[in-house]
Amino acid sequence: WTGINGPLKYYTDSEVYYVMYVNRMIDLGFHIRMEDFKVGRYQGTRRAASYKSFVRVLDGGSEEGPIEIYMNEPLKYKGFTFYQSSFQEDPATGQMLASILSVNQDPGRPWKYLGCILIVLGIIHLFYFKSQKKKASPKGKV
Repeated sequence: WTGINGPLKYYTDSEVYYVMYVNRMIDLGFHIRMEDFKVGRYQGTRRAASYKSFVRVLDGGSEEGPIEIYMNEPLKYKGFTFYQSSFQEDPATGQMLASILSVNQDPGRPWKYLGCILIVLGIIHLFYFKSQKKKASPKGKV
């Protein structure tokens, strides 16, 4: 029927209906403005080896930037993480059309870290008491 962000139009005698399957839009409470975008190419090809965005964060009256976002170096701001995921360019001219950022919010991150710490402490506890039990048992019996 339709791809994501693609409209379907239904016509009646007197009205037009639009049906769209779109990404969910959320107001983050701040704006991000693209300042510049750079693409590194593999030598002798048009294939992208790396790409990065230079952005400015506009939050109320304050402004931060330019901030560089590239592979494995996301922007973290107010609990959101912005990753450089892709870009679009005009195939005919090679001119950049858009930088595509993926956004993630993980409010449960502290719980994951706590879980990891508990697992590590449990493993240390297990091996420490196992060695203590072996030292305490009489020779010949385990």
